[in-house]
Amino acid sequence: MDIMFARIEYENADKQLEPIVNKEMHHKLGIKEDGYYFSKAYRAGVWDGIKDFYDKETRTFPLGLISQVEKILGELQSTYRFQFEIIDDRPDKFMKVEDMDSSINVVKDEEEITLWEHQYASVKGIIENQTGMVDASTNSGKSFVAAGLIDQITPYLESDETIAFFTSSKEIFKQNAKAIEDSLGIKVGRYDSKHRDIRQVTFVMIPTMSYAIKKSPEEGIKLTEKERRYKRIAKEVAPKFIKGFNQRSFLMNYIKNYKVKTKADQKIMDELEDLIYSSGTDNQLKMKLKNYQAEYQKVIEKKNGAFLKKHQDAIDFLESIAVMIVDEAHHTTSDTWYQVLTSCKNAQYRMALTGSIDTSNKLLWQRMRAVFGDVTTEVSNEEMIEKGISAKPKITIFPILSPTTIQEKDYHTAYDLGIVQNDYRNSLIAKLIQKKAGRGDGVLAIVNRIDQGETISNKLDELGVSNNFIHGELEDDERDEKLQAMRDGTEKVLISSSILDEGVDISGIDTLVLGAGGKSLRQTLQRVGRGLRKKKTGENKVDVYDFMDYTNKFLKNHSDERKKIYLNEGFEVKEVSLPK
Repeated sequence: MDIMFARIEYENADKQLEPIVNKEMHHKLGIKEDGYYFSKAYRAGVWDGIKDFYDKETRTFPLGLISQVEKILGELQSTYRFQFEIIDDRPDKFMKVEDMDSSINVVKDEEEITLWEHQYASVKGIIENQTGMVDASTNSGKSFVAAGLIDQITPYLESDETIAFFTSSKEIFKQNAKAIEDSLGIKVGRYDSKHRDIRQVTFVMIPTMSYAIKKSPEEGIKLTEKERRYKRIAKEVAPKFIKGFNQRSFLMNYIKNYKVKTKADQKIMDELEDLIYSSGTDNQLKMKLKNYQAEYQKVIEKKNGAFLKKHQDAIDFLESIAVMIVDEAHHTTSDTWYQVLTSCKNAQYRMALTGSIDTSNKLLWQRMRAVFGDVTTEVSNEEMIEKGISAKPKITIFPILSPTTIQEKDYHTAYDLGIVQNDYRNSLIAKLIQKKAGRGDGVLAIVNRIDQGETISNKLDELGVSNNFIHGELEDDERDEKLQAMRDGTEKVLISSSILDEGVDISGIDTLVLGAGGKSLRQTLQRVGRGLRKKKTGENKVDVYDFMDYTNKFLKNHSDERKKIYLNEGFEVKEVSLPK
């Protein structure tokens, strides 16, 4: 097994099983992609809608799915006679649980604190299992969990081994980099569009890394006939045979079963036969296949050297990572995140930090397990509230009946008319904010669309209520200034687009107005989480206002889903009665 990927090797007698195993892996390890039926490829009959997690060409799969693969092979044994063995040839663990300090101390607000029990358990789970998901609610102190793992494992790293902290949000990138520096008293590196300062602990922007590795240095270069042969052997043949054993025998079978369609195919098969007969041992054959890879690399260097260097620097950095910490790891569902994270081939320790794993999203759940294995720690909102660490939310849901003209509209039209442009609803939001701000509350209102935020902000201006509105189109400095004003209490009302959905630390919120609608488990919990920071004075609670949108069946269904989420979390929920 590799550190990120495992590989299936066949003995000669079991080679006939390969097409059967391929089929089972496709259907049982693979996941139907959401919305696959809208795909042109699916409608044309050239794709069945399944996202594969098994590469039949290299016979590899993500290591985190090994228990699923073991189950699939076990089920096949009831029909076919074969044996299999799992060989774990990963390097030894860097450290053992017994090597951990009995308590972990970090610095918070210039004072030394000891990690809470659940934070210590989260660090312990990763050190014990090497991989895992920390599914911890908002306000549970996930940045201190990251600091704890860094603190414990850094002394066991070699000088060329890196700890990488991944995120895709500028706000979280800056916030967590500062938090780790302050809590551990170290200087961290930064790898983003403006910086490439690599240190033993380095914060990484996933979009920057994705751009560097996504586009191939081979793209657009022109090759001679000989160079094309180098490419095909280096890219198509060598990866299948440079690992494992019995290379000469397996390559001979490959040549025998290969369907030659062109003259170029025949030349490659002839060249491979020459390789076999000129190699006296499997190791000699492996070396010759590696030489093809080296020669093809020289071709790329000659023809596209500048981009290759940038690309190779990114790959080298990813492969230097020994410990991977991923914040807001539920984004692993995206192709961009998944490609970057699975490129960290030597990341022996992998920690996912998230507060909302929606296991009903099958692709997300499979990708999370593929990279991080199992959930090793769970910390609920209810637990944080009971301990007094988080504020207690009281959810009040107001009915929205107007306008009644959008009942039969499609979802996107209904969202525009029923939420974004709904004057009655936006006016109610503005009046709720006015009432709570008038009592001295810090109020955060969250919307999805800039035009809705501007509408509410204008209504507040008309009501004489001072407010700020932040969104993704603002310059970073202006956004930071408005956020800081809310933290300092110099501004009591903040309207925000979805840029505050994830992980941004903001205090001073006594009232939260959720004006955006939607049904996402992750988004709903994260938005409520913006108000759960423990209150410094008064009762440790937060008032949350949401809406039951009766104006359209889609909007009503989404309102019902949000209500279910609140109830499942154990939050207090009060629905304002419908007018009679």
